[in-house]
Amino acid sequence: MRKANNIVKGAEGIRAFGSNSSRNKKDNRQGFLMALPPLIGFSVFTFYPILWVFVTSFFDYDMITYKFNGLHNYANVFGDPLYWRSVLFTVKLVIYTLIFQLPLALFVAILLNSKMIKGKTFFRTAFYMPNVISMAIVGLIFSFLFSSYDGIVNNVLMAIGVVEEPVSWFSSTLGATFVAVLVSVWQGFGSNMLFFLSGLVGIPNELYEAAEVDGANAWQKFKNVTLPMLKPMMQIIIMISITAGLKTSDLILVLTNGGPAGTTEVVMTYLLKKFIPYDSMEFVPQLGYAAALGVVTSVIIGIITMLYLRMTKKMNTSVY
Repeated sequence: MRKANNIVKGAEGIRAFGSNSSRNKKDNRQGFLMALPPLIGFSVFTFYPILWVFVTSFFDYDMITYKFNGLHNYANVFGDPLYWRSVLFTVKLVIYTLIFQLPLALFVAILLNSKMIKGKTFFRTAFYMPNVISMAIVGLIFSFLFSSYDGIVNNVLMAIGVVEEPVSWFSSTLGATFVAVLVSVWQGFGSNMLFFLSGLVGIPNELYEAAEVDGANAWQKFKNVTLPMLKPMMQIIIMISITAGLKTSDLILVLTNGGPAGTTEVVMTYLLKKFIPYDSMEFVPQLGYAAALGVVTSVIIGIITMLYLRMTKKMNTSVY
């Protein structure tokens, strides 16, 4: 009798194992089918373009013929002074933007987090609105505002007596850089303001109360409580701003188009003009060279990102 019971239990266990196995196979099949569309999208729109650019960078390709030339394109990249000038201006644009954008975003966030400002929802929405507008549209608007002829900015400056004649903002490197930095600060500080605001909301009030007990004034509380508690958020904001700034293209393309004389060319617009030379009378794209530019630019952005992450990691370990 005992043997019969054991046989029955064994048969039930086998049936249960079989049912669980079939259920697991069905779950795995469903999971694979659910993951298939994102995998196809990643393969078609991300992996394949990266692979194509990397392979094409070793060829001389004009959309008609492929001709293998080894590392010749990369040698031309490292010997191209215009490309490295665009890299340098891109880095300068990112640094100038951060210098003005971060303090402004932090100041506005502190004001909106205080009790003295009413209608905070309206101001948060108003400050964030430029961030949702296309950079190409923003560049077009500011190109009209700073136009040498009938530009609103020049008309206002002449009306209040600051200048006697219209200023040609985009005919000098200094003026074009000023406008580009101004637009970058205006367009992006709203999102950084929201990041700072979320960090300020997360600071416990007990820390400020303890600082008041110790006799700390407003500046001391800001220096010893607010800034240290916002440090992780500030590192994230700087990282996002750096990566976004290094990939800037449509703003400069619409606002200055790299002028005057290519002094405000950023790396992405320089790369784009090698892929699509729309300024030339003869359409002869340099796709192989442009692909090499893309690979080198990606490596530069990766190196800058890694250096920043390593620097922030050392700063955090030194503090703790």
